[in-house]
Amino acid sequence: MKNWMLLLLLSIAVVACDSMDDNYKEYLENVRQYSPKISNLTKVESIRTIELNWDNPPGDLAQKIKIDTGDTTYVFDEMINHYKLENLEIKGYLISVFTIDKYGNLSVPESIPAFPGTPTN
Repeated sequence: MKNWMLLLLLSIAVVACDSMDDNYKEYLENVRQYSPKISNLTKVESIRTIELNWDNPPGDLAQKIKIDTGDTTYVFDEMINHYKLENLEIKGYLISVFTIDKYGNLSVPESIPAFPGTPTN
């Protein structure tokens, strides 16, 4: 009798464990994939000018570059790795550089503070 009871309990446990996957399967579908981000963002400041340089991510998932100064946004249809912002106001900026994939998804930004009022040595 004990053997049958043990076999019955074991069968119930196996059947119950099969449905455990249902708890997370819906989260594996439609997983949003973000565009990869740039790295090594650097700046060279001078009077009313900031020159930005960065490394683009490997691969071809990222298609465009977006630069946001807080005042102005620039979008480039190619993967540039440097840009010179000119005729800026002399004030503090937080400049963010994003990549954009072919579906329009933005990467996590890489940001850098800048002040185009004094030259960087």
